[in-house]
Amino acid sequence: MPGRVGVVSRFNAWSADDHPFRSPLKRLGIDYVPIRLGDIQLSTRSGGRPELTVSNSTNSSSGGLAFPDVDAVLWRVSENLFPRCYALAAALAERVPVVNPFFCLRNCSDKWLTHRLLEAVGLPTVPTQLVLPDNVVPDFGTPMTIVKPAQGAGGRGVRAESPGSSFESDEAYIAQPELYSDPARHVRVLVCGGRAVAAIHRTPADPATGPFAVNNLDAGGIETIAKIDPVADIAVAAADAVQGIMVGVDLVLDENDEYLILEVNSSPGLEGVNRSSEADIYQLAAEAVRASIESSGGAPREPAVE
Repeated sequence: MPGRVGVVSRFNAWSADDHPFRSPLKRLGIDYVPIRLGDIQLSTRSGGRPELTVSNSTNSSSGGLAFPDVDAVLWRVSENLFPRCYALAAALAERVPVVNPFFCLRNCSDKWLTHRLLEAVGLPTVPTQLVLPDNVVPDFGTPMTIVKPAQGAGGRGVRAESPGSSFESDEAYIAQPELYSDPARHVRVLVCGGRAVAAIHRTPADPATGPFAVNNLDAGGIETIAKIDPVADIAVAAADAVQGIMVGVDLVLDENDEYLILEVNSSPGLEGVNRSSEADIYQLAAEAVRASIESSGGAPREPAVE
């Protein structure tokens, strides 16, 4: 029986029959099982153990799929949705390998926890403070302080605030100094299977959308190819710190042109990196998934020769 990877996604694009991730997985003997977030159901079996099933699955004759039927799960859900899926991720951690593993998903869902993990192993990071409801906006010695939700994604809620001003919110934020380095020199590095495989620059759309210009591709940012050698080692070290198998590491330059880690994303988009890379990103991602299956004791067979 070939290996099977369940790809959990919020959006229908990852469920499409022609999704570019399908072919490289198939060549490695792995069946691609699309799983829409809304189709996941969590119930309790006799004895109190959780049972995870997926309705409307095209990969089961009974119209559904039990999660133990797959050899690995690729988590393609943005970090800000993670609280809705906590029970799912916790249960999966005991049943099948998760790409990325549960530890990585849990900590990268919170930008403050990510910062502390990176800081603990001595990696250079952008100065970051946690801002709780009713705190004041921290002062980093820059005219403005950048604040963003601790569990943000896609550029949600990013804005500039005056240092020392009151901060009203019903969720935790992080605060960082205003950056003066050229956004066109900031780098997103894709680390896959312990290797830095691609790097891109991302710049805000012109004109920028929303009240604050962000370079996230989901918010209209534009990608261009970047040199990977100067950032490969620090990106791999960041991935190791969060135990990430496939992560996007965002790097910025300080006033001395030294790279600092801004954040680590456990659900990085592959499309933009693939467009601006000489490597086949989907093939590399497929190889990382296969390695996860094999390291867990599974042995997906080679695909049949057509």
